[in-house]
Amino acid sequence: MRQIEPPILLKSTQEWFGSIIARPIDENNKMNPTSPSGQPMKEEAKEYILPSLTLKPHQRIEIYNQQYWWRLLSILHENFPLVVRLFGYFDFNQRIGFPYLCAYPPHTWSLNPLGYKIVQWLEDHYHEKDKALVIHAAQVDEAYNDSFLEATYPPLSLETLPTPNDINSILNKPLTLQPSVTLYKMDYHLFPFRTEMLEQEPEYWEEHDFPELVKENKVCTILYQNASNNMCWKEIHPAEYYLLTLFQKGTTIEQACDSLEEQDQKIVDDAIENLSEWFQKWVIRGLLISNTLE
Repeated sequence: MRQIEPPILLKSTQEWFGSIIARPIDENNKMNPTSPSGQPMKEEAKEYILPSLTLKPHQRIEIYNQQYWWRLLSILHENFPLVVRLFGYFDFNQRIGFPYLCAYPPHTWSLNPLGYKIVQWLEDHYHEKDKALVIHAAQVDEAYNDSFLEATYPPLSLETLPTPNDINSILNKPLTLQPSVTLYKMDYHLFPFRTEMLEQEPEYWEEHDFPELVKENKVCTILYQNASNNMCWKEIHPAEYYLLTLFQKGTTIEQACDSLEEQDQKIVDDAIENLSEWFQKWVIRGLLISNTLE
């Protein structure tokens, strides 16, 4: 099939248009007054755009430039609500939004994956003393969004075990977690902090103190999607966290129990005491699925 070439004038106009709107607006939401070619935008815009009854050519392209950036930044604001509240809109835009979007501009018609590299970008480019908190906040914000795009498989149920309601009948069956389940181990209680932060708009936290971020070693949390497709989080026991990390990789109950021998005695004792209860809870919440799904 013969490839159809676009008219040269149309192609050059589209390329110019794209090069202008993709350049960041300044702190006052104004377009860069100098074009990439070095000419004043007031002059160069006349070569591509006609004036309207109320706007000059450079003013018309400035509207598109503003709308492009406002749209992209608003998506980051929506997808990373805790991070935005930690910084405020202005500082988030200047310190994260603009530099991140310049490094990773949209590459598809869908804007769903717009922030897919933001955690990595923070790892590489953000170096303030609160780096760990900001990265954790971004990871959790990202998990809340990504869970809705993950596949959901028929969960394991007590009634469909080889022997109904008998956990022993599935001890050697490979199991894994639903793709939307994420696990965290941090040195503070981030999730209740996030819940309280999201109760107020970002502007509120520019004038008020943050809620207390309670610190504690090895706070383990699970984030999962419930049967109503709502995101839920629960702080869990370190031994439960350890076992769930094994199932996240794919394992059997027997193999998971055998691996406990490598852990300290406290983890072993707590797991032995609570495994049956935890397993039933995981099944009720629909967290476990067969690892033999095609």
